[in-house]
Amino acid sequence: MNKLTLKWAFNAIAQDKIERYCHNCNRKVIFTDSKKRRRNANGKTIYEYAIYKCEKEHTWNKLLKSYSAHTDIEGFLEEESQEVLQYETPKELILAEAIADGLQEIEIYVKNINERQRLDKLLALHITDLSRTQVKLWIDCGKIQIDNCHVKPDTRIRNHQTIQIRL
Repeated sequence: MNKLTLKWAFNAIAQDKIERYCHNCNRKVIFTDSKKRRRNANGKTIYEYAIYKCEKEHTWNKLLKSYSAHTDIEGFLEEESQEVLQYETPKELILAEAIADGLQEIEIYVKNINERQRLDKLLALHITDLSRTQVKLWIDCGKIQIDNCHVKPDTRIRNHQTIQIRL
């Protein structure tokens, strides 16, 4: 069976400015990204924050991502730095080209997805020749699965899951 394996990493695109309520100013103001980051640990979970500031220098911490702590931190850092090179930001995928190349299956390993993303919306966004309705039909008939399991179209994608698309 001819199979294409992709590894997608979704990196958070930080917005430079966000309008939100400042509790110190008692009104909605523009918060600007200070480009400073901080990490907090709570039990076995590590949280990474972006620090935003309003015009009066009041701060707001925006949660970027959270992940489980590892006991061997040095080995984890080395492993993580090597792994980043293997992943790419999702590009447009054209199924007609994949079928013309003789592929029978596309396997997408998802890493580092920071926001809640539905399976049908994610695939419709990155597969140019399938609409969201068509993606839902493919999921319902079992052509699209997560970790070789039949799922619903509104299933949320999580880190380290594999999406299989049978052509």
